[in-house]
Amino acid sequence: MLAVAERFPIHPKQAIQKFLVDMRLTAERSFRRWNRVLMEAISDCPLSPQERASLLKPHPIDDYFYAGVVALHAQAVRKLFPSDAAEGLMRELAVQIDSSVGRNDSVVSHIVFMALTRMKKARLEGNERDHDQVIETLLERIGVDRRKATQHLMTQILLRQTLGEPLALGPNWWLKFAEIYAVMRPPRIVPPVRQVTVIDPTTTVPVRRRQDTPALAAARAASESLPPFILDALTSHPKPGQLRH
Repeated sequence: MLAVAERFPIHPKQAIQKFLVDMRLTAERSFRRWNRVLMEAISDCPLSPQERASLLKPHPIDDYFYAGVVALHAQAVRKLFPSDAAEGLMRELAVQIDSSVGRNDSVVSHIVFMALTRMKKARLEGNERDHDQVIETLLERIGVDRRKATQHLMTQILLRQTLGEPLALGPNWWLKFAEIYAVMRPPRIVPPVRQVTVIDPTTTVPVRRRQDTPALAAARAASESLPPFILDALTSHPKPGQLRH
């Protein structure tokens, strides 16, 4: 194991890029076996071919499985890194996860963070079977729990354990990563300082009032020469109910 001082510094963005590349390869190696177990379980359910197609066809199950693999490994981030470094990693994960499989929506990231939330809640209750929380999340996302013919799959312990095996094999990816790399903490954001200018009245120079220009003086003189009834009409306000023409 490398000493802490010898670890290589890395930005959260590059760390997540490495993580997702390896997770993609891991998911591709395990998906076929996992998918075969799932399809066999669904085939044993009393579903017509049309019902089976409507259950499975709308879902990119390979992307779902990839999300489950990512979530299962990502749950170690907050345990292995300081809070600010872990926060930077999780933000980058949210930004990169969907595009890493060519998606322009939030389907994969939604599954990842839903599974992470479930794992955290289960651990608070003393349940550390993280892979089981991931499997439950994936089955619900497919809609297994919403069909009477497939609801029983949610409670089949043996099936859930079998589906969880491809996810639970091997050490957590971040354990080895933390031995080699030191995640750089994001720069601290300093809020702008508001500056207030205080004017000392003893140092101010009085501004000379603008003198009437010749044109203004001539206009005032001309107005003073108007008949009184015209001046009164120009300066007085109309009485209530009085219409102006």
